[in-house]
Amino acid sequence: MALAAILAGCNEAFTLDQPNQDLAVNSSDASGSNDGNSNNFQLSQDPNAPSTKALVDPAPARSLRELTAKFPKGEASRAALCNGNVATDKFIRTFCSTAPPKITGLTDLYTALGLTNTTNVTCTTASAAITKKDTSVLNPHCIRFSTPGADPNATAVGYVRSSTPLAEIVSMDSASRSFRFYVVQFDLPCSATDSCTSGDYYTQAAESNWSNVSFYEDTALKNTPVDCTMCHQAAGVGSAKSLRMLETQVPWEHWFSPDQTCGKALFADFSAAHAFESSYAGLTSAAMGAASPSGLQKFVEGNGATGADFGNDVYNSFVILNEVANSSTGQPSNNTVPGISPTWTALYNQRTAGTNVKEFGGTAMTYHDCKQSDPSRLQSYTNNFIQVTRGSLALSSMFDLPTVNLDSPIALSERFLAPAQDMVTAEQIMSNACLSCHNSNLDQTITRAHFNAQDLSRNSAYEYGVAMGRIARTNKDLFRMPPPNFMDLTPTQIQTLTNYFSQHGGE
Repeated sequence: MALAAILAGCNEAFTLDQPNQDLAVNSSDASGSNDGNSNNFQLSQDPNAPSTKALVDPAPARSLRELTAKFPKGEASRAALCNGNVATDKFIRTFCSTAPPKITGLTDLYTALGLTNTTNVTCTTASAAITKKDTSVLNPHCIRFSTPGADPNATAVGYVRSSTPLAEIVSMDSASRSFRFYVVQFDLPCSATDSCTSGDYYTQAAESNWSNVSFYEDTALKNTPVDCTMCHQAAGVGSAKSLRMLETQVPWEHWFSPDQTCGKALFADFSAAHAFESSYAGLTSAAMGAASPSGLQKFVEGNGATGADFGNDVYNSFVILNEVANSSTGQPSNNTVPGISPTWTALYNQRTAGTNVKEFGGTAMTYHDCKQSDPSRLQSYTNNFIQVTRGSLALSSMFDLPTVNLDSPIALSERFLAPAQDMVTAEQIMSNACLSCHNSNLDQTITRAHFNAQDLSRNSAYEYGVAMGRIARTNKDLFRMPPPNFMDLTPTQIQTLTNYFSQHGGE
């Protein structure tokens, strides 16, 4: 997983505060604590939150652009970020300097942060980041990092061409030796007229000509559906923020790799489609094909995120891929017949049951097979991408690349985009779809904490009523519960939850 690897984004949020609140500069995080490095703007908090009288449903948000419409933008966002912020990490030192660099594209961002070494990069086809639904073998999530191993100035950028245009950044605070997380949001040329198509989002043009470039720390986003802390600070306020790389063992299933069977098969699928593009995520095809996940593994381990306590080192790629290969002829290169792995199934059952939520947070499980693309679609999507990028088809004719992935009910469950199929009761559905972000470990002073999927006795009839409305929102609304960039429920599951909420006083 990509920024499951570094910058995952569990994306479950119950509500924002009052929808007409002003933004304010706040020198503490939502818990009221101040570590000297939390200065950032936030949506104003009800001083008595969580209190049911503060629960007001926000207006629908169809995109990150709408979600952050009231946030400072451009230079104003940088000023808000830098207001009182101590320059102890590379990101703050760079963008809060007296002459901050101008960012108009991805290469500018890499250069500004000193990430110019194209050997320090790796790409994955299965992500748990904010943009996980946009990730596929044709549109991988790439992470460029400062150096393998320990680094007092450790910095990494995660990027995937996405219908949610952003880049995710992690940067080591050299004073506290802890990580800080940031999001850089930007507009594409088509954004102003709301006319973007798949061709705008998923071709090389998406990496340049950025405008309205805005800078946010995770503290500004923690009470929204694009929260970082649900995965990277899953043990709650006061715990260390950590990196995520579930697959830290050879052969690093789902990652491009020049010397692993699965990694080579994935890269072959990618390169077949991208023959007429000069680069992806700022990388030439040769650089991408030569990049090994081992460097990122060393980056994660060397900077203090080793072991299951961080949700890492738990996915045994070697055993899982061997079991998959032994169960189905043609695997891992040919996934026409899905594979079976008892080791993966045991881990999946543990994760879907909500076990070890402090360690995993919202970090999703990755699929058991090497490939999660639909073999019946891959060639037609490849041909379509080639035709668009060579200019024989218009940009507007490009297929929606994420839909190349498997999307049967069982595949969606096993890709962690829907609850497990054996989760049929309301309590089971909430444990699978809501617990990661609605539990007692997390910040209890923000309005998301009104709803608790871990201790149901804390929920009032009023809160169940609000939840009824949230699960009924459209699948284009980021404020739907669960948010559409995180997980989808079936009509039957929605009805099961509706009945439960109603039985407990919701209306």
